[in-house]
Amino acid sequence: MTARVKVIGAGSIGNHLGHGCRTLGMDVTICDIDRSALERARDVIYPNRAMAPGTTPLR
Repeated sequence: MTARVKVIGAGSIGNHLGHGCRTLGMDVTICDIDRSALERARDVIYPNRAMAPGTTPLR
């Protein structure tokens, strides 16, 4: 069974925590009330990070 982690906040700490958890094989969801923070995480901070199968991209 894969561990599931929800990170609240897409700032620098949340992104690094999420990245560390993904590196360890965990299923990670990052949440933030600021859509631009999520977009920045996806497009600028970690642009080459692949989405896991079955995940939902930003809309």
